[in-house]
Amino acid sequence: LRRLLSRGKPGDAIETVTMAMQQTVSAPHLPLFICCIERVAEPLSAVAVARRLKVSRRTLSAWARQAGARGVRAMTSKCRVLAALEMIRTSNRSIEQVAHDLRFASSAHLHNTIRRYTGRRPREAARDDAGFWCRRVFTPSPPVDIRRPRAEWPAVPNDAILPPTNQEGS
Repeated sequence: LRRLLSRGKPGDAIETVTMAMQQTVSAPHLPLFICCIERVAEPLSAVAVARRLKVSRRTLSAWARQAGARGVRAMTSKCRVLAALEMIRTSNRSIEQVAHDLRFASSAHLHNTIRRYTGRRPREAARDDAGFWCRRVFTPSPPVDIRRPRAEWPAVPNDAILPPTNQEGS
């Protein structure tokens, strides 16, 4: 009975997700993710995470974007989803119980957040292991070049009509 009760607790899920992250996430970004996953049940702000890692908030946001998240809030949300999926996968707990343990506002909030990041319902997404979701959720997107392309003028700009040059007399 004790094994059944302890099974599916946030600590077990955190341990499994941490091991999956160590195999998936690049070494420079790993402390950032470990900090978020270890405090998955606490509401973490970007300032709090930056203080724990002893970096500025701006540096932290840049690291999160490089690691495949839109920002620190999205990264912490992804970590919470990974822990929730692992808890659902390894236990018979309901979505409501998992949402309560991870301090989601409601089971609907957990359901919608899982759906946003995985494209699946919680029970469907929980069929795959933490390693699969770490690779899928934390794959950095290629950098987007936001510079404008250089202007090339194959013709005269603005359809301007240039006056003819007088080559005959001078």
